[in-house]
Amino acid sequence: MLKDMKSYCHLKPGQKGTQRLVEQYGDALLCVRYRCDAKRGVRLKTVELIVEERPARRSCRFGDGLPHAGKRSGQAVATDGGLERNGKS
Repeated sequence: MLKDMKSYCHLKPGQKGTQRLVEQYGDALLCVRYRCDAKRGVRLKTVELIVEERPARRSCRFGDGLPHAGKRSGQAVATDGGLERNGKS
């Protein structure tokens, strides 16, 4: 279903078009997307919400500025023997 819909607007909380949703969802609101489904001839407004928050037991895997347990693809990492890229010297 989502592959048939094109997103034409991606808004952050506080931007024009999100005020009512910010009032409704508060800090749980991450973003608002406006989509168009050409097959059905409808426009949709979708929201992305935080539904759970808890302490991380181990490092996150994504480029978010937190310490990471593993290497990301294409990232150079200093080792004892010099510089490695993707596990290759």
